[in-house]
Amino acid sequence: LLVLGVSLVAIFVPNFADFLSLVGSSVCVILSFVLPATFHYLVFKEEIDWRCLLCDGAIVVFGLVIAVTGTWSSLLNMLRHSA
Repeated sequence: LLVLGVSLVAIFVPNFADFLSLVGSSVCVILSFVLPATFHYLVFKEEIDWRCLLCDGAIVVFGLVIAVTGTWSSLLNMLRHSA
């Protein structure tokens, strides 16, 4: 039923793919890259060495760059389709 409901929304809502692209590029990247590395740092900040700190920082920066780039691309795509 859930798959059927989502499929019906995808069929009947105009530009649903653009909205899904926007959500995926912003929220999902933050949830999968930025938050886990940030939480790892916050939980283990007393125990980690500089290499682990550098790795966590690199993952956060990479995730933010991908989130901004993907969100910008999705917004441009949505504006292109609406014009």
